[in-house]
Amino acid sequence: MTLELCGSWDHPGPCRWPHETSATWSERHSKVRVVFVADAEDEMHVRALIDRALVNGKCVGPDGKLSQWEVTEHAAGVLSEREAAWSARIAGAEGAK
Repeated sequence: MTLELCGSWDHPGPCRWPHETSATWSERHSKVRVVFVADAEDEMHVRALIDRALVNGKCVGPDGKLSQWEVTEHAAGVLSEREAAWSARIAGAEGAK
């Protein structure tokens, strides 16, 4: 996600579209969740970047290790209370600039 949304693992300044990526594992299966903050006019573009990162099926991490996966399904979800608070905080900080 970071490579698609930011262009690199390390970049100066804040992310153009702040995001938080998490994964939960059950044996060899993972559920990845990406929460992002974007203006309404950027939302569909950001979703397309996330989709592209998912369907690509591989990524070389900052440690040089290749990770590979197969997407079986993906969909937009509902923010948890913690995620909603995080996104509101980030959106407020972005708007203050």
